[in-house]
Amino acid sequence: MHIIATYVGVALGGVPGLALDRTGIALLGAIAMLSFGVLTTEEAVRAIDIPTILLLYSLMGLSSQFRLGGLLYLDCYQNHAIHGKT
Repeated sequence: MHIIATYVGVALGGVPGLALDRTGIALLGAIAMLSFGVLTTEEAVRAIDIPTILLLYSLMGLSSQFRLGGLLYLDCYQNHAIHGKT
């Protein structure tokens, strides 16, 4: 049941009435799975894929640099100028 609730919350992007995003919902789901004995601590640690975490973290940093540098806005401006749409 906890897994289904987590997937539904992540799919919806949040839970109505709660100030949680997908990351918070995933974290609460992991905590619930550990609390109710669905996973042991060792199983949870083994389930963490470090290369995927590092890739996501790196892409977050790259994305923020693109936003701060204005690269995303430049692309939108060029598309609008060339194609007349964003």
